[in-house]
Amino acid sequence: MSLIEQDLRFLGTDRPELLPLCAQIASIGSSESVFGSLYVVEGATLGGQYISRHVQQVLNVTPESGGHFFRGYGQRTGEMWQTFRSTLDSFALTQQTQDRVLFTALETFKTLRTWFLRGSTDG
Repeated sequence: MSLIEQDLRFLGTDRPELLPLCAQIASIGSSESVFGSLYVVEGATLGGQYISRHVQQVLNVTPESGGHFFRGYGQRTGEMWQTFRSTLDSFALTQQTQDRVLFTALETFKTLRTWFLRGSTDG
């Protein structure tokens, strides 16, 4: 069971598998595109740290009480991000590779934005 599913069950969602999923993802048919998508996903762990602190402060939702997903790697989040960045920097040595990574990162952001705003009047 995923961390977010565990959190949702803890917080009272009986059937989290019925919640909408993002079915479309950016094409990841190359190493460059994998790194581009991972840049977005791994970068989100940094934002998750902020969210985790905020929901704990405002809603008293701790990692142990329904807020584990946003904790990411916990205290290792910064270290894990730096390791990913170093690996990416070692991989993306040419402008062409960097452009391909960036393209997929942007496509991943666009896909997630479209999914998040689905049904919204401002998206």
